[in-house]
Amino acid sequence: MIADHEISSITAWAVAVTAPVTGKVRLVKNVTFEIPAGGAAGVCSLAIDAAGWPAPIECFGPITVAAGTTGTSGQTVVLPAGIELQARCTGGPTALVTGQFLEELENSDATRHRHNADTGEAINTQWTVILNSPTAGSRHVIADISMWNSTAGARVCDLALESTGPTHTIIHRSAAIPAGTTAHYSNTIVLTPEVGLAAQTDVGPGSVVVVANYAGAHEPADDRQSPPFSASGWSLDFHTSGYLDSGDIAVSHDYDFDNEVTVAVWCKYIDSGAGTRTAFGYGNNSGTQNRIWLEHDEEEWTIQLYDHTHATLKVYRFGNTAPDTWVHAAITWSFTATALRVYINGVEDAAPAKPSDGVIDFVSTLARGSIGSNGNWGGGDQFQGLIHQASMWDVALSPTEVAAVYNDGKGDAFDCLRNQTGYSSAASCKHWWTPGRLVSPDLGDDLGITAIDYVGERVLTDTDRVAEVPS
Repeated sequence: MIADHEISSITAWAVAVTAPVTGKVRLVKNVTFEIPAGGAAGVCSLAIDAAGWPAPIECFGPITVAAGTTGTSGQTVVLPAGIELQARCTGGPTALVTGQFLEELENSDATRHRHNADTGEAINTQWTVILNSPTAGSRHVIADISMWNSTAGARVCDLALESTGPTHTIIHRSAAIPAGTTAHYSNTIVLTPEVGLAAQTDVGPGSVVVVANYAGAHEPADDRQSPPFSASGWSLDFHTSGYLDSGDIAVSHDYDFDNEVTVAVWCKYIDSGAGTRTAFGYGNNSGTQNRIWLEHDEEEWTIQLYDHTHATLKVYRFGNTAPDTWVHAAITWSFTATALRVYINGVEDAAPAKPSDGVIDFVSTLARGSIGSNGNWGGGDQFQGLIHQASMWDVALSPTEVAAVYNDGKGDAFDCLRNQTGYSSAASCKHWWTPGRLVSPDLGDDLGITAIDYVGERVLTDTDRVAEVPS
C-alpha cells in the first residue's frame, strides 16, 4: 500500500510513492484521493518526477473531487529506479491519498523514462525518437505517455511507432494541448525489437516534453508484435449468464462520441431458445440515458437506438445467421447523414426490417456499458456463447472500412488502432474490448484510445476463457 499522505492545499507536489531501488520496478494502481466532508472540492493530480527534471510531469488528472467523496485513478503507473510518484490537491481542502503498488525484480534492459529534454531535443514538426526499440530478446511495455506543452501557444502532438526506413505508423494524435498543460495517452503499448516510439508536433519550433512511462522486460517466446494488438488467441464464454461491465453499477462514463458512432462485435452464440440476447449494451443508467443495444433473437439481429431527451426510438432487424458460427455484426450511425447502416460479416444489409424508425438526435452522455448484457442496472438479456472482441468508434465507418475490419479480423489478425489498406479510422477507435485476452481481474481490458476497462466481471472467471478465435 502507498503510505497515507495528507496533501496540503498547496501548488507544490508531494511524494506519494518513493522511487524503487536499482534492479526493481514498482507498478502503482488505484490511487485514491479522499476529500473531507464539509469543505470545498479538491482538484487532484498525479505526476512522475526524477532528479534533474525541470518539473514533475502529470500522468493523471487533474480531476475535481467533491467534498466528502473520493476520486480514483484506475491506470497503472510504472516507476523504475530513480522515478517517484507525486500527488497534489489544490482548491482549498486537504486530501488523504492511498493506493496500491507491486514491486518486482527487473530482468532485462535498464528501465528508465525517456525524456526528450534529457538531450536537449525539442519535439518539432520532424519526427523525434522518444524511446528506442528494445534489444533482441526483450521488449518495452509503456503504461502511459505524457505530453507537456511548455510553449506559449497550443500544440498538437502525434505519437507513432517507428520501424526501419524509418516509417511511421501514427497511433495517437492529441487534441490541441494548451500552453502550460499536459495531455496523456494511456493505452498499453508494447515495443518489440526494431519498433521504437517517436513524436512530432504540428507547429514549430516547439518544446513539448514527452515522457514515456515504461518498463523493459524479458520477451516471452510467444509474445505478439506491438501494439496495440488483437492477436490474443482467446475469447470469453458467456454461457454462465455472466457479463462484463464498466464496474460498480452506480458508476457512469462518457463514451466520447457525438452523433456518429460505429459498434462492432465478433461473437459466436449458441441456440439457447431463450429469446433476446445482448452482445453489447450502452446506456440506460437507471432509465435516464440514451441507449444503444446490439442483440440477437435466435437467428435475427437487432439494433436499438433510443434518444432519451426526445423519447424517440429506432429499431432495425437484420441478418440471418446460424448459431455456433462466428459472426461479425456491425452498425454505423450518422446523424448528419440521417443513416443507420447494418452489416453482417462485412456486408451491408441494405433492406433491414424497421419496426421503429424515429429520429435520433443524441450526443454522448454519462452512461453504463456492458459486453454480454444490455447495460441495465444489474444486467439483462445476458448473452449466451463466445465473444472475442467489441469495438466502438466515434465516427461512422465506411462500408469499405467495415469490410476491412471483418476480412482482416478473421483469424484474429485485425488491429483497430493501426491504419491499413481500406481502413483509415484508427484515431477514432475510442474503445476496443478484448474479452478473455487477459486473465482476471482484466477479463474486460480495453485497448481503445479512451479506454474504459470492463472490470465488473459478474460471475465470469478465468475458467470461462476459451482458446478460440474467429475463423
